[in-house]
Amino acid sequence: MTPMKIPTPPLRSEDGVASIEFALSFVLILILILGISALSMYVWAQQKLSYAAGEGTRALSAWQHAAPSNTLLCNTVASTTQPNVCDSVKNSLGFLQNDTTCTLSYTSCSQIERVSFENWQICTFKVALSYNTQNHTLLHLLNQAHHALSKSSLAVSQLQASSSINIMCLKENSL
Repeated sequence: MTPMKIPTPPLRSEDGVASIEFALSFVLILILILGISALSMYVWAQQKLSYAAGEGTRALSAWQHAAPSNTLLCNTVASTTQPNVCDSVKNSLGFLQNDTTCTLSYTSCSQIERVSFENWQICTFKVALSYNTQNHTLLHLLNQAHHALSKSSLAVSQLQASSSINIMCLKENSL
């Protein structure tokens, strides 16, 4: 008695095709998901910097309204308020605060036209932030890619944001 053979289906040329298709599509979907999450992190970091710059100008505005009188020169206002403004900025940055530099400067001073304000000027104060992306590899690569795609000849390793506010100060020669 010969053993009975169990019939096996004949091999077809399409066996394993579904596995290969799944593997290829899975890799593409994974790359797409990682790319979207990386891009959203880049946009989030830029928005966080812009928000923090706004917080700095709000802190400067709050200082201006809380001061007993604005009898300070613009350079004195800048040097007096920079620690408070930059502390306010750093508090709103989260994990970005370690590699972010904050500067407060003033420019565009113009005299007030009225006679009663002849010793006063309006100065534009600017809170400028720059985040060094070198220590955050993913943000650094995205920043480099952004500059390559925008055809910028100068690819910097920083995200930047700024915000401005006008403040009334004494003229330098009025003291």
